[in-house]
Parts: sequence; C-alpha cells; structure tokens
Amino acid sequence: MAPWNYPVTRHTDTGTLEGDLRALLRDKAASLTGKEGGVLQTLIGEARHNIPLAEALTNTFVLPMRRRMEEITQRAAERGEIPPVEHADLLGDLVLGPMVSRFFLTPLPPDQVDAATATQTADRLLPFLLRAVGHTEHA
Repeated sequence: MAPWNYPVTRHTDTGTLEGDLRALLRDKAASLTGKEGGVLQTLIGEARHNIPLAEALTNTFVLPMRRRMEEITQRAAERGEIPPVEHADLLGDLVLGPMVSRFFLTPLPPDQVDAATATQTADRLLPFLLRAVGHTEHA
C-alpha cells in the first residue's frame, strides 16, 4: 500500500493553543471524511484480525497524533496559555476518539459527510478539547 499525505504530519504552529488545535482538528476531520477516510475505515475493520496491520495503523496514525498533542500542549504551556499537562500524549486520543466516532460509527448519509461537515465538526469539538487541556479565556 502506498503512503498518502496524511494531514497529521503537518506541524502547524499558529502561535496559539486554540489555533493549533483548530488546525489539527480540521486536518483530522478532513482526512477521515475524504478518500483516505474510506480506506482507513476499511483498514481499521481488518486490523481487528491482523496484528501487523493493527501495529502499522498504530504507528502511522495513533502515535503521531499523540506526539503532536504533546508538542502542542508543551508549546502552549511554555507560552503560559495552560498549565503543564501530565500525560499529554493521551490527549491525542481525545482528538481521534470523537472523530472516529462521529465519522466512522455514526450513521450519516454520504451526502452529509463533506468538507463543510468535517470543518463544522472540528470547530464544534474545539471548545471541549480546549477545556480538556486546561485552557480558559483568561489564561
């Protein structure tokens, strides 16, 4: 299988926690609803029965997301936007989980899963993720 340009590899640094998380969520939503999303959904289903495939998916999708969240929260803590986050790597699961649930497990008609829906979903999740990392309006 040829690798594709997976958006989580983009290391956007907007200068703010909110901007970084918005970019990350939107990239994730776009990748799960585009052509790659259909392929990924199929691979996830097959990975349950195929340990090497499960390991490859973890190494390609899960671990980079966890590392990305560590970087984002570390920069935000260094800027004073949030207190340091213990176990920041687990925050990647707070990005992946809701997105996979929304786009892979929720029965949405195909005509309702487009770029606009992906962006709206990402933007709706943003306030929850900000609160999870300790961000406040006055931070």
